[in-house]
Amino acid sequence: METKSCNTCGELKPIKNYAKNRNKKGEQFHRAMCNTCRNDRMKTGYYYVYYLPNENYCGITDYLEKRITTHKKNGKNVDNYRLLYCSTDKKEAAYHEILFQSVLAMEGLPMTMFRN
Repeated sequence: METKSCNTCGELKPIKNYAKNRNKKGEQFHRAMCNTCRNDRMKTGYYYVYYLPNENYCGITDYLEKRITTHKKNGKNVDNYRLLYCSTDKKEAAYHEILFQSVLAMEGLPMTMFRN
């Protein structure tokens, strides 16, 4: 099994733990940073509530760029997506997601999950 050393954590990991990329000539290579370190670096500690107007979809994520890319890969129209709310508290962000969904006439999580 082919392995590679991550330039961030220094661990020797299987090559499958590194994302593939292409250079300007179209040649494929593996990134220098492992997927775990890359994901940790991309997370900001915030939870984002976002809206895809062309899909009438409202969601929550802690990794906005990756989530929008996933929606795009799955065939959703992500043009003109909007960031509606941002918080360091996941429960607070989820509460606002439900509020936005109710305003946008969507079905979502029941409000009862936030009662004490």
